[in-house]
Amino acid sequence: MRSEVPPAILNNFEQEFASARDVEWEKEGALYKVDFEHKRRIDMEVWYSGDGNVVRQEEEWRKSNLPEMVIQVIKSEYPDHKIEDVKKITENGQVQFKLDLDARQQPDLNIWVGEDGRILRSERD
Repeated sequence: MRSEVPPAILNNFEQEFASARDVEWEKEGALYKVDFEHKRRIDMEVWYSGDGNVVRQEEEWRKSNLPEMVIQVIKSEYPDHKIEDVKKITENGQVQFKLDLDARQQPDLNIWVGEDGRILRSERD
């Protein structure tokens, strides 16, 4: 699929993520998505428009790096759940976190939270 990716996208990707490994490209509608490992084995996905601009970026994120507001909201709203996995999502200049929450006595949840701690969306896993 790399051979079908426009040169502007490849150039931008290679400049920003020169150390990328295990790179896989695919086309999703009008966007080009690249899935890869970055730096210390951080899984990332980046979506580019045809002109080479980043439209969306997702990356694995450490729980310890979450903003304090996000941690406090989860403790308050979901006291019986534990944060299992975190992804940082940047789209249109806005950052949100997708949290996979696990609980023994309740269904697992996926929660999307803004940097300010606002819960944007939730769904059962």
